[in-house]
Amino acid sequence: MSRTPVQSRLISALKAARTSEPYPVWVTWLTLSKQVYGRSAERNVLNLRRVATNAGLEGLKYTDGKCAGARIPLSREEDWLLDWTLKVTGRGNYSADFSKYTAPTKEEILLALRTGLAQRRTPLRLDVAKAVKIVNRHCGTNFDPGETAWSVVDYQRRWNDRRAELMHRIAGGMQELHNLVSQREAEQRMVSVGPFLIDPTSQRRCPCCQQDVLNGIPISGVTWIA
Repeated sequence: MSRTPVQSRLISALKAARTSEPYPVWVTWLTLSKQVYGRSAERNVLNLRRVATNAGLEGLKYTDGKCAGARIPLSREEDWLLDWTLKVTGRGNYSADFSKYTAPTKEEILLALRTGLAQRRTPLRLDVAKAVKIVNRHCGTNFDPGETAWSVVDYQRRWNDRRAELMHRIAGGMQELHNLVSQREAEQRMVSVGPFLIDPTSQRRCPCCQQDVLNGIPISGVTWIA
């Protein structure tokens, strides 16, 4: 698909903004307008936003909903890595042209990878091998993508097995507790009828004559209340 000159300059500007990151960064419209058009008139910003939309570039928004800038769309693995990088560094998802923006170090990227892979579960469609390749390419490491992916699967399988075992134990303990409570409640309901100790809520036969007992029906001159 051929690009217009403005689209080409816009994409080049976004690629150039990515200097020390393993994923695409985003840049505000004003900065992009200056780099693409050489000036920052409002009409150029509006035109640039239309160009970005037509080029399939992702538009970023501030919390108030106003469109803030653009970036090259992230792959699922890049987005996952960015999310964990922000979590381990505690920095916000600022634009690359923000005055206080700090690119993550290689150590922080490696920490983000390790932390993300150590979770109980990874996103369903995340390709761990691809994420490892991205980190290897950026940090100069040589982790084996396939081996790492299988290690993550094995770790999560063992964690799930352990969780299932613990849940089974908890269920068994809860059942024992329920049985104990039910037994104690039944003991508290017991009443003495002659030499017999019975539960009036469940007794359906007279303990003396073994006749069937109905609620409120007198038998041999005695009203049995169940």
